[in-house]
Amino acid sequence: MKKYLSLFISIQFCISLFSQNSQPLISAEKAFEKSCLEKGIREGFLSHVDSNGIEFTDKGPVDAKQFWRSLPAFEGIFSWAPTYTEMSISGDWGYTTGNFVHRPKTLKDEIDESGQYTTLWGKNDKGEWKYQLDIGTAHAFVPLEKSSTTIVTKKYSAGKLTGKNILSEIENEFINSFDKSIADAYSKYGSKEYILNIPQHRPLITTDSSIILIGKMGSGLKYHPSAAKVSPGNDMAAVYGTFSLENKSGSYLRIWRHEKNGWKIALEVIRI
Repeated sequence: MKKYLSLFISIQFCISLFSQNSQPLISAEKAFEKSCLEKGIREGFLSHVDSNGIEFTDKGPVDAKQFWRSLPAFEGIFSWAPTYTEMSISGDWGYTTGNFVHRPKTLKDEIDESGQYTTLWGKNDKGEWKYQLDIGTAHAFVPLEKSSTTIVTKKYSAGKLTGKNILSEIENEFINSFDKSIADAYSKYGSKEYILNIPQHRPLITTDSSIILIGKMGSGLKYHPSAAKVSPGNDMAAVYGTFSLENKSGSYLRIWRHEKNGWKIALEVIRI
């Protein structure tokens, strides 16, 4: 009996790893970039955004469709490529993050903007990949990656969830702990597979380095969560909102994954 149980567990684990294959996310990114090159940035984003998509702007997180529709067609070339990708166990929800560059008019122009993007993807009712969240931070030029690293970790469904209870229970627990001690908060809630995107820095991939950098931002960093999106597999969730820091303010995104020991932070973006 133990032999068959062990075999069953191995099969289930292999199925879980297969479902976390991130190639669909990479293909969605390539199609997104191609659309922006062929149709222009405005129309490219509109053709790939989810009906409830969120865009992060200087004014904070806003309705993505309304934002892009409010803009006139404009010149510019965005190029990007994922550095890291991660898929939910459901195989229909995940994120990508990598470098981007912008040129004023053509691919031959000099780069006038560069940084790190993070995009949350999900399948809609038609089975089409659409972006649910898109956020970027600026940093010095880094060549686009030719291949990406897929983050494959053992995740577990947390049962039936809603954005509301993820927001109120998990996120607020982290924020309360963060307010008391940054180090203690990340010791409890940080994952071993972790990424931080923050302005003027390439991605940090350890909580220890993030604790140091966030601590240098100054005291009094206060998060103000506003909403959440949960994966169909109930093993990942994205919480986003705004933050205040002394005389500064900005937006943030925090992606959680449900691991063996509970909810852990997979990725964070702080946008000032």
